Amino acid sequence: MVRPLSIVIRALLTVYALTAGEPQQIQAAMRINVSTAFFPAAVLPGSGGRLPDLIIHTSDSVFFYCHHSILVSKSTNMFASLLPPSPNSPLDMDGVLLGSVPSSSGGCEWETPQSSKPPGFWSQSPSPFPTIHIQQNSVVFNIVLHVIYDLSFERYGPTLDTVVEALSCLAHYGIHTPDQYSSIWNALAQYAPTDPIRVYSIAAYYGVDSVCVTASQYTLGISLTIITEGDALTMGTIHLRRLTRLHIGLHDTLKRVIAWQPFDHKPKEGCSADSRQLLKSAWQNSAVDILLQDLPQNTSNNSLASAFSPLSTMPQCSPCKRHIQMRIATVLQDWAMARRTV
Repeated sequence: MVRPLSIVIRALLTVYALTAGEPQQIQAAMRINVSTAFFPAAVLPGSGGRLPDLIIHTSDSVFFYCHHSILVSKSTNMFASLLPPSPNSPLDMDGVLLGSVPSSSGGCEWETPQSSKPPGFWSQSPSPFPTIHIQQNSVVFNIVLHVIYDLSFERYGPTLDTVVEALSCLAHYGIHTPDQYSSIWNALAQYAPTDPIRVYSIAAYYGVDSVCVTASQYTLGISLTIITEGDALTMGTIHLRRLTRLHIGLHDTLKRVIAWQPFDHKPKEGCSADSRQLLKSAWQNSAVDILLQDLPQNTSNNSLASAFSPLSTMPQCSPCKRHIQMRIATVLQDWAMARRTV
C-alpha cells in the first residue's frame, strides 16, 4: 500500500527528532495529566488507607485515580454499567471486560497497558490499573468525584453550568441525590443572587428545599413572566405554585400594610376635616404609586420611608402629626417582618 507523502515525511521527522535526542519533544509526547486531588498516592476518605485501584480517563485526557469498591458501593447501576464486578475481572486481548456489552454511554472499555492498541495511544492506562473512559470533561468529573468522596470543592469555584452538569452526571452514574448538607448544594445556592429562577428550578427538581428557600427571595427582584416552559417543567407544578403564591402574597401583604387607617380626634384649632382629608389623599396617592411601580413585592423599606416620611410634615396639629409618624413606623416594621421566601 502506498502511503501519502505527508505521512511519510511526518514519520521521518518524528524518527529524526527522537534520534537527534530532543528531550523537550520526547517529554511532551510522554506527558499525561493526572488529577491533583485524585492521584495514585492519594489517601481518600472511606478508603481505609488503601491506595486507588481504578483509573477514570475523561474526555479532555485527565486521569483520575479512585477506588473500585467505593464507586460500586455508591452506585446503583455499576457506574452506568462501566464497572466490572471487581477490579481484577478478566479482560480480553483488547482490554475489554469479558462477557460485557458495550454501554450506550460510550467508552465502556476497561483497558490495561498490555492492550493491543498502538503504543503511545493515550486512552491506554498509564499504570497497571484498569481504566474507564468517560465522555465528561475533567472539570465536571472532578466535582462528581468530590461529591462521591464527600470532599469540599469550594476552592475550584465551579460555574453554575458545571454544578448542574455534575448533578446530572451523578444521576447518570447511579449516585443517589446528595443530602442537603452536601457541598454541591452550597455551590448551587451561591448563584441564587444572579440566576434565581434557574437555581430554584434545579433545587426544586432535586427536592432540596433549603436551596429553594434561599433562591426564592431573589426571585422577588424579577418578573415571573420570564419563567420559560422548561423552567416550569423542571421545577414542577408544586414549586411553581409556591413561587407564584409568594409573589402574589407579598403584593397583597404590601397592599394591606400601606393602606390608609382612618383616625379622628376632638376638634382643634388649625385642624379641620378638610385638612385631614387632604392628608388622607396624599397618603393614598403615595400608596398607589408604590403599588403601581414595577415589582412592588420587591419594595424596600427605604422606598417606603422615602414615600411616606414627607407626609409627617403636613399636619399642623400634634395629634395628626403623631398619628402619621406612628403609622409610618408601623408600616416599616410590618413590611420588614413580611415573609419573603417560599
